[in-house]
Order: sequence, then C-alpha cells, then structure tokens
Amino acid sequence: ALFRKEELDQELSDELAFHLEKQIEQNIAAGMSAEEARYATLRGFGGVEQVKEECRDTWGVRLIDTLLQDVRFGLRMLGKNPGFTAVAVLTLALGIGVNTTIFSVVDGVLLRPFPVKDPHQLVWVYAMRQGRFVLLSYPDYLDLCQQDTAFSGIIALSRRAALLNMAGETEFVKADFVSENYFSVLGIDAALGRTFVAGEDWESHKEPPVVIGHGLWLRRFGADAGIVGRTVVVNGRHSVVLGVAPQWFGGLQPAMATEVWLPLNAWLSHGDLQSRERREPFEFVGRMRPGAGVEKARAELDTIARRLSDAFPATDEGLTFQVSTEADRLNEALPRVFLLLGGAGLVLLICCANVSAMILARAEARRREVALRLALGCGRARLLRQLLTESLALAVVGGGLGVVLTSFLIRLQPALMPPGPFVMRFDFRVDAPVLAFALGVSMLAALIAGLAPVLKAWKTDVVSALKGKEGRTERGRWWLGGRNLLVVGQVALSLTLSITAALFLKSLVFSERINPGFDASKKLLIVNVAPSTGPQASNEEFYLPIIQRIRSLPGVRGASYASRMLLSGSGGGVTCEVSIPGVEPPAGQKAFVVRFNSVGRDYFRTVGASVFRGCAFDAREESPEQRGVVINEMMAHRFWHDSDPIGRHLVVEGGDYQIVGIVQDGRINDIHEPLEPYIYFSFAQRPLGEGVIIVETVGTPLQLVGAVKQEIRAVDKGVTFLSVQTLKELMGYALWGDRMSFLFVGALGCLGIFLTTVGLYGVVAFLVGRRTHEIGIRMALGARRSDVLGLVLRQGIKLTLIGVFIGLVGSFALTRLLQNILYGVKPTDPVTFASVSLLIIAVALLASYIPARRATKVDPMVALRYE
Repeated sequence: ALFRKEELDQELSDELAFHLEKQIEQNIAAGMSAEEARYATLRGFGGVEQVKEECRDTWGVRLIDTLLQDVRFGLRMLGKNPGFTAVAVLTLALGIGVNTTIFSVVDGVLLRPFPVKDPHQLVWVYAMRQGRFVLLSYPDYLDLCQQDTAFSGIIALSRRAALLNMAGETEFVKADFVSENYFSVLGIDAALGRTFVAGEDWESHKEPPVVIGHGLWLRRFGADAGIVGRTVVVNGRHSVVLGVAPQWFGGLQPAMATEVWLPLNAWLSHGDLQSRERREPFEFVGRMRPGAGVEKARAELDTIARRLSDAFPATDEGLTFQVSTEADRLNEALPRVFLLLGGAGLVLLICCANVSAMILARAEARRREVALRLALGCGRARLLRQLLTESLALAVVGGGLGVVLTSFLIRLQPALMPPGPFVMRFDFRVDAPVLAFALGVSMLAALIAGLAPVLKAWKTDVVSALKGKEGRTERGRWWLGGRNLLVVGQVALSLTLSITAALFLKSLVFSERINPGFDASKKLLIVNVAPSTGPQASNEEFYLPIIQRIRSLPGVRGASYASRMLLSGSGGGVTCEVSIPGVEPPAGQKAFVVRFNSVGRDYFRTVGASVFRGCAFDAREESPEQRGVVINEMMAHRFWHDSDPIGRHLVVEGGDYQIVGIVQDGRINDIHEPLEPYIYFSFAQRPLGEGVIIVETVGTPLQLVGAVKQEIRAVDKGVTFLSVQTLKELMGYALWGDRMSFLFVGALGCLGIFLTTVGLYGVVAFLVGRRTHEIGIRMALGARRSDVLGLVLRQGIKLTLIGVFIGLVGSFALTRLLQNILYGVKPTDPVTFASVSLLIIAVALLASYIPARRATKVDPMVALRYE
C-alpha cells in the first residue's frame, strides 16, 4: 500500500467495476432496461468513492498517508511565507540550541558516570572527626582493606602536581599517587604496556614505575609506541614508563584529566608507609561486592572506626567514616543542574511563546481557510493534526539548526576556561544522549508553540469566520487572548531570568570587593620556580641573589619571594601542628592544625598586605637564634581574643617561635572560603624548596618576563619555571566561577529580554493593525494623536504590568534556591527586584511606543476604507 499505491488503486477500481457490471446484468435479467438497471445498481451500491475510501482504510496505511499529506501541505504553507518561517525557525533554533548546549555541559560534568567498569558500584569513603574531614595514614588504609568485607577492593589516591622532565624539557602535570590496585579495582586496562599490579615490590627499585595519560603520550611523546620501558624524570627521580592509559580515561576528576599515575609504595618512604603519625590527603574509593548494600558497608566501617579509635587513641580517637555513593554525588549536583537547565528552559519557553504568538497572528489570516475546510466536512481532529504537523516541521528544522549551534558553542569551550597551572578539560560532545535530548526538546517545543493556535482553531466559529466577523469576546476582552497571555508569560519569564542575572552580578561585584589578603590592583608578576637543588635550595644562595638582581632591573618597583601565593592553589593546604601555651587543643588532638606560608623579606610590602601590629620580617628573624612568626587577625582573635599576642610564643612541631607581627586576613585557596588562622614563617628559617618570585612592576608585568627569567637563570641554570602569571590572571582564576555564572545567566537574561521585546512589539503591532479602522473613526471624530498614542500604549503596559507581577511572585519563590550560590547578596534583594522590574517596564514602553507612534500617523480617510 505504501509502494504500489497506483497499482492497488487500479485493482480496486477494476474490482468495483466488475461488481457493478454483474449487478447491472442481474437487473437486466430481471426485466429492467439497461438505463434503469444502471441507476438501480448505483443507488443500491452507494457512493463509489466512499466505498473506495473504506477499502483503503483496510490497507492499514491511512495514518501514514494522511501524515505525509499533512507534511507536504505544511511545508507548502511554510514555503509560501518565507519571512515568517525563517524567523520562527531561527527563534526555535536559538532556544533548542541553548538547551542542548547546556545539557551537553551538564551531562559532561555532572551526570555522566566515570568511565570505569560498573561505576554504580563505586563509593567514596571519608574520614571524619567531630563533623570535620581529617587526614589518615597509610597504615589506616591497610587496616580498611584488611578488615572490611563489603568491598571487593579499596583504592587510595592523593591528587598532586608533578614535574615531568623529558629530553631536557620540564612540564608541570597533574599527577595521582595511587595504591597498586587502582587500575584493577576500577577495571581499567592499559592501551599500551600494562598498569600496576598489587603485590609488586616497587619500593626497592631505583626506578619506580609511572603510567602516563593518553593525552600526554600524544602531546609530549608523539604517540611513540616504544615509550614503554623508557625512562623519564618525575620530580627529579628517574622513573620507567610502565604503560599508557586508555584515551577515554583521565582519572576520577571530571574537570582536570590526570596525566601521570605513580604507585604510593614506590614514592612514599618506608617510614611514611609504616608510620601512623604521617597523615596524607588520601581519598578512598571502594567497589561494593555484588549483593552487598551500602548500609552493610557503613556498619562495617563504623566497627572498623571504633577498633582504630581503641587501638590507636593517639591518632585515631573519635574517628568515624562517611560513605558517599554515586547517587549522593548526583543529588549534590541537582541544585546546579536545576540552575543550568532551569535557566535554559525559561529561554526555551520564551522562544516557544514568541513562535506561538507568531502562529496565532498568522492564524488570523487563515481564519476563513480554516472555517471553509470545516464547512466542507473536514473533522476538527484532522484539522488540528495538520496544524500540529506545521509546528512540528518548524521545530524539527529548528532543532537541526540548534544542534549545529551546539556544535559551534562547544568549540568555544577552551576560550572560556580559566587561566591556571593545569589545563582544564571537559568532555563536551554531541553524542547519542545529546541528540536524543535535542529531539525531545524539539518535540516539546512543537507542542508548546502549536498548542495555543490549535486551541484557537478548535474554537473557530464557522459562520462568523465565513462572514468575516470577529468573535463576540475578541474585542471586549482582548487581554484574555492567546497572544496576550503568551506575552504576559514572556514578560514574567524574562523578568525571572533578569533578576537572577542581576543577583549574580551583585554577587560578582561583592566577590571582587573581597580583600584577598593583598592589594589586587598591584602590577605583579608571579613566577613559580623549582630550583635545581630541590628542597635543599638555600635562601642565601638562591632566593636572595635573585631578588637583588631583579630589583636592579629597570621598570621594577620591588621584589620578594614566598613558598606560595595566596589564591594560587599551589599548596594552600600545607599545615603544621601548633601548640599554644594556655590554650587546650580540641579533644583527640595533640595540637592545633594550622595552615602556613613561608615568605621572604619585603613580602608584605610587595604584595600590599597591611601589617596592623608589630612588624614584618627583617634580618633578625632570618637568623637561627631569633625565630619569629607573623600571624593573621583571625588567629589573633581566636586564640588571644582581645589581648595583645605580640611577644607571645608558639610551639610549632617542637620549635619555639615568637609572634612579631599581625597581618590582615587573607583567602588561602578560595575567594569565598571562611577566614581561618594562618601563620607566616620566615623563608630563611623554614624553606620549602619550590617557591614564587613576586615582582612589582611600573608598567605591564608581562614585558619583564624575559628579563626576570634571565636573571633567575644567571643564579641557577637548571631552574625549572613551573608557571608565569600576572596578579590580574591570578584574580581571574579565583573569580572564574562567579564570572562564568554571571556570564551564563546574564546571557540568558539578555536573550529573554530581547525575545520578550520582539514578542510585545509583535502583539501591539498586530493589535494596531486590527484596529486601524477603529483608529480612523476615532481620529475622524476628533481624537487627538496623544489620545491614540495613550490608547495603544495602555494595551502594552497592561500586558507588561501583569507579567511583571507574575514574574515577581515567581522570582521571589525561585531565587531562594540560589541562597547557597550567591555571595554577599540576599536572594530576595528588594533593590534588585525593583530595578530589574523598572528596566523591563522601560523596555516594554519602548517596544509599545514604536507601533503606537505608527498608529498616530494613520490617515482617517485611508483607514475608513481599510479592509
């Protein structure tokens, strides 16, 4: 029936003709004349064409046939109005493309499971004490592996950075120090060579093994298949390449791909492997045994925690374990998923409302066509199916263009990544789930955009439409029309998006005003270096000569050095144990754990940090006899309250130090983190090897990069430059999340306002066109142009005010979900709500004024003849 339609139609005609001829012959044999017999046969047989239609229904392809007819007719109608079609398709493409892009981002970062075997079996295990995360020792990890039976395997990993040297070139790479069962528990096989095997004694080997990532293999080694067995230098230690990880595996951190894996037992010293005092920032990931539930795992971990607490009270007293599953990870991501997809969904609704309003306006020109088809016997269901097919055709074409837009936007991802020591890689792609989502969104858009026109066609009054008259309520209650309700919805949605964008803007402004612990307006060049002598780098032989040489360069205002720069993410988690005379540490701890930094002379002046009391480091604190430290305000307030801590003493890991100064508080790792105690040591007394050279310049800092590097190499030819950045780039990295949130929501808000403006303009212009005859009469009877202008503007403003009211109510409810994301601003900030509402009203006035001004120029004589 699909492919032999003409042949089947001919057979059907021949069969019906045969039956008619036989009946005519029987009537003639009964005594009728030929003509009488023919008429009697046709009367008894009924309509031939109706019988043919009934027969065709039995073929089972009527639905497909009518669908093809609807598609052909719909495409013809869209082709007859290329302007309308182009605008509608582009509007839907914009909405669908934005939603598909956001889904690709959400899928790549938050929803897609880790590329390992059976990821749903993995759980994360965290050590806790009194509600805070604590570090564990390697023996604690071994106890977990030996005593727990709910897991088929538990892996330990520590995320760090490493220096990879190959052929004289050094690169800063992201490295994971892992237990030997890491790859076997995750179910990962090497793409080249092999991975670690549990039980191998790598500790005794001079050249420990490494597994490198596929991206590093391509970038640094040119995809050399002979890389297995070759030697590279990692952190100054010769290591043998054991294998290459698969292309699709980059570790257990979605944002940053791991490029080097190293076995813990080969890189930790024998003493660290045996000591329970040595605590490491381990992450534990376990694989559940088949049939073992999470509750069983939690119960066993509670038992193990009590055993460790009883057996080793000095280190593990009060220890508990917390288990987090893949479902927990997804639940934690739900607020961000809701924010991203919710914002994009609002844009899609605005786009659909715009297209629906356009279809409704176009439907006015087709009222007589619809009424005529109904009058000729077309069923309303058949007519509605045809109208939905037209909307579906628009949505499918728009969805195709939306996927193309998604592919383009995904390519912009590298340009939006923050500056930092590591390259952030996100696996955004247009794959089967993304295409399925695009198809689903297209179907949803077709339904939403075509729903209002379909309902209007269903209520068509055939008699009034054929006479060219409007419905009784269409004039008197214009504000209840479908187009106007759609515009009200657009105003409400765009107001919600705009208020959210304004809240993120204020949050960004507050974040930029946070005092990071230094003067963010300074022109600083920050050079992260690793001396060739490693941690044994001498303050007098390396850093001081470099600083003296750099200060003599033209364009340099000042220079200093430190083990790390605040907010740089380079080791801000380094801690020390501090005992304070007269202050008891928390229960279960021998001392307070405080983060610290080692800085050189003039550090505070160079970075612009204010020393409130006491003094900064000078030559006295650099001598072994005079051990001094500088603490921040938070530490002074927490441990000494209102008394003066200057001159007090601290015991840091067995050494006695005197407090010589109090400096302003700073943010250590994150711009939004709560303030905490922080200690500054003199670099001469507590050197850490790697450090940063901080140069204050008169002009552009990057202009001095070459000269600064040359002076550093003059002191140490084998020095490694880990990174070079300006203070502006450092702050850009720290504020990247806030800026991206505002950029995303702000772009959606601007897009929503633009689409709403276009929609409101279209509705008011349509109303002006329909009331041209009425306006002509009013002006002929003496109405002034200002009266006509006010008449039209009132219609637009009424729609806007209704939409603003609904949008304010919705925004008040929805923005409460942003409470944990915003900084320094309330989610129901009245100033933001009021200012954005006034902005929307002003834009609506402008959109209504253009068609209103055109209405004032109507010639009454022309309008009275208007059809």
